[in-house]
Amino acid sequence: MPKDLIDLVREMWERSGDDGEIPSYKVAASRYFKLAHDVYDHVRWHKTLLDFAVAADKGGLESILDRDRIWDFDEMERLCLKTKKKIRILCHGLLEVEDLNLTAYPTSVQELIWLYTSMQVQFAHRCVIDFLDDTVSGAALLDACGWSQDEVEAWWAGSDMVIGRSLITNSTSHEVPLIDRIAVTNNKMYVKRGPHLSTMERILYDLTRLKSKNSYRNIIFHKCIEWHFGGMKFDHPMWEYAEQSIFNHDPLKNEFLASAAKETSIPFMKKLIENLSTTDFLSALPAIFRGLSAKHDLEVIDLDDIIEHAMGVITLTEQILTRLLGVSTLKTGIASLKAVTGESLEQLQRLTCSWFLSDWFVFDYNLLDKEFKTLVRAILYQVVLSLPVLEDWNQTILLLIDQQNSLLSVCRQSNFHGRRPYPTCCFTINLATAFQIILHWITFDTMNPRSNDNSYEPRLPEGATPSLRVMASYGRNQMVYAHTSWLEYAKEDGDKISESLLRSLLTGTRIEWEPIFDKQERREVGSNKRELFDYLVAKFGDCQGIPAHPWTWWCIADVSGQKETEDEASPQPLMELLYEIWDS
Repeated sequence: MPKDLIDLVREMWERSGDDGEIPSYKVAASRYFKLAHDVYDHVRWHKTLLDFAVAADKGGLESILDRDRIWDFDEMERLCLKTKKKIRILCHGLLEVEDLNLTAYPTSVQELIWLYTSMQVQFAHRCVIDFLDDTVSGAALLDACGWSQDEVEAWWAGSDMVIGRSLITNSTSHEVPLIDRIAVTNNKMYVKRGPHLSTMERILYDLTRLKSKNSYRNIIFHKCIEWHFGGMKFDHPMWEYAEQSIFNHDPLKNEFLASAAKETSIPFMKKLIENLSTTDFLSALPAIFRGLSAKHDLEVIDLDDIIEHAMGVITLTEQILTRLLGVSTLKTGIASLKAVTGESLEQLQRLTCSWFLSDWFVFDYNLLDKEFKTLVRAILYQVVLSLPVLEDWNQTILLLIDQQNSLLSVCRQSNFHGRRPYPTCCFTINLATAFQIILHWITFDTMNPRSNDNSYEPRLPEGATPSLRVMASYGRNQMVYAHTSWLEYAKEDGDKISESLLRSLLTGTRIEWEPIFDKQERREVGSNKRELFDYLVAKFGDCQGIPAHPWTWWCIADVSGQKETEDEASPQPLMELLYEIWDS
């Protein structure tokens, strides 16, 4: 940046004269510059007047996150008007607040929040940033407030919590967006919803990946836990429908566990799973798998993130199965060991196995190194031990084939609600098929040719047979988005296509296009995505795990009318455990 422009910025700041040298004056200005600089450096969404008003509150984090503090219309208006005036006076034109042409002044908290989150705070010019970064006086001004990067992050998190709390506290039921409820069958409501990141989950994501702890981050973590378990909402989690939790039992605990599994770090989850009591561990599994599935289905493009998540899931699955198998060897009390919601130990073992096989058999295991492929092999051996009943291997999984660039590839069932407008073909396989496919992927790199001990080799039990059944696809000449028609195959054609697809999956060969779409004897079952979903729910709603496992991120709510008969169990033990893990 030209030196004369930087000199101009320095001159603008020095116009403050003696006021600019008053410590309190300089510190106050520095806070605004520090917040704006952080927004610029990290391309953050925090850059509105309301964000700055909350984040620069002189009372400190404890003050803005005090559960008894009232954030009503008058308080938020007072704070925002005061902040706007202070930025203008203290920053001498180096920071600007965008003004809006109002046709009518806000009359509600929601309208007020909309107004002040529409007013952007930004540097007057790029050279202001160069002044702060590249000059001695600019650096001194930026550091005058004494805020570290961690403290800035904590202030932004606190601002998110306060604004979210204000929106929810002052909202009415008709102002909450309605969820698209698709169908109810077998006492379960299947809710069409894509995964999203809540405020609490975003904060947990950042906090649990810290390499060092400090007082500011500790305040945010403790307040997140305190607010959530105290019933003080500051966002709408994806675990709710029509303002009700999808968890009938212990909703606060299960919603937190699902969000923790979805967004916290693997070391954090390992410690949590390790330290839960046996009963709490069993009861937590459905919620944990919901969260892991939701995270898996977020459309992450970065390959390193995908691999990191896969390694984390593999690690947690092995830990969970090891603990489950250890519990099953206990000599006493085994009959009474159940989850709070009634699932037996055996059912939870089946849940873990079917979740891993159904969610992870389409993963490209060539991306993993030998260590993790060997761990997957160990998981497959644990799966065999956990599924002794032949019938368990026939549990059905709904999957999709997705077409891209004239190539067909298998994707997970939950991609049905992804950004892709339509899957190409729907079909089902059983757990035996998923098991064989994963084993095929990892066998070459993990088998020991020198070993004669086959007792620990994962293999399908005798009588467990892989199977596949194609369900519906759309016609080859009906690829236009607005005219997609879903067609069900006649039995004979369906059998032939199913056999061809199964062979391709088990051998790892390319899935052929022609056999799937060139059959003429088909019956229309839907003309759009919703009709296809209704068809699948009606077809498989009474099957375990179909059209989506009740523990995955698809929001499947129990609408049988059976609600909690007792007060929710005290969350205090879990809260204390979370604090202990965080502080360790």
